Amino acid sequence: MTKLKKFSDAFWGTEFCSTLGFDTVCRRLKDGRQMVKDVEDFLKQRAKIEEDYQKNLINLTKKAGGATENGTLRASWEELKSRTEAMANAHLEFSRELNKEVERLNQFMTKQKDERKQVEDTMKKVQTNKISLYHKTIQSKKNYESKCRNCDEAHEQYLSLNSQPNIQAKEIQKSKTKYEKAKTERDQADLMYRSSIDSLDGARREWEKEMELACNVTQKMEEERIGFLRNELWMHINFISQLCVEVDDHCEVVRLSLEKCEEEADIMAFIEDKKTGTRRPDPIVYERYQQSWGGNGNRVTTLSRRPPEPLPGDNRHHDFRTMPNPKRPPPPVGVSSATFFVSEGTGQRRDHSPSE
Repeated sequence: MTKLKKFSDAFWGTEFCSTLGFDTVCRRLKDGRQMVKDVEDFLKQRAKIEEDYQKNLINLTKKAGGATENGTLRASWEELKSRTEAMANAHLEFSRELNKEVERLNQFMTKQKDERKQVEDTMKKVQTNKISLYHKTIQSKKNYESKCRNCDEAHEQYLSLNSQPNIQAKEIQKSKTKYEKAKTERDQADLMYRSSIDSLDGARREWEKEMELACNVTQKMEEERIGFLRNELWMHINFISQLCVEVDDHCEVVRLSLEKCEEEADIMAFIEDKKTGTRRPDPIVYERYQQSWGGNGNRVTTLSRRPPEPLPGDNRHHDFRTMPNPKRPPPPVGVSSATFFVSEGTGQRRDHSPSE
């Protein structure tokens, strides 16, 4: 079975006053318009998402830290922020392209709406005329049939009276006049009926002509709509693909920057910039405590007089002068403990007589 390819071959009907075919075509146009509207809404929302995404990426790059880093890793980090901002601008450009698509869709819907309204108005006019003439024709037919029945009855009555011998001529003449009047009315109804048929047939031919034209126009509109949406969606995907290419180009720049990032170079740069010295501190050695008495009687020790190192985190400064005195050693042989002590702070010997 051959598949139909034209609206003008597929949307008719046997019912004379039916508008089902044209109504089906109009419904298709309205559904098609809804599809265009759905695509428009989709692109509007996508454009808004892309615009918001751009703003969020820009805010992200502005708030990003990384100021404590240096060297090649710092350079790669700055490149990443810079390229992220460039990607954000690419998304903004994509949003603008989407808004242009939305404008084209809106213009297309307005154009098709005007075309559809023109077709619908024309078809409404011819359909209304056809239906009106159809009802008029049906009424004319009923009137014609009624007049024909009246004429037949009048004729039969006239023949019946004319065949009876005892009927007065006056009655026969009256019946004949009635019959002739009915015959005239029948002929007039016949003319009106024929005229209605001719007018209805003219309206039918005009309706078929306009219907065929409407089918051709609406089919062309559908073809334009499908082709238009196909091209717009194709362009939409191309924009996304181009956006991905641009994003990948920016990513490649960051990758190239990361290839130049070297751990050894950054370590050496940090050392050169922040070095504090190469000599290590001398070790703290063990010093044994020893003491002896010199020729002048003073105490001599081998313990270092250097103050002790402060403990880590201890901000106090130690001073031997403020530290408690160690336990005094015993006096030399032959010297009374009552008459000998070493003066604190000088280490000098003092002799005291019993009278002191």
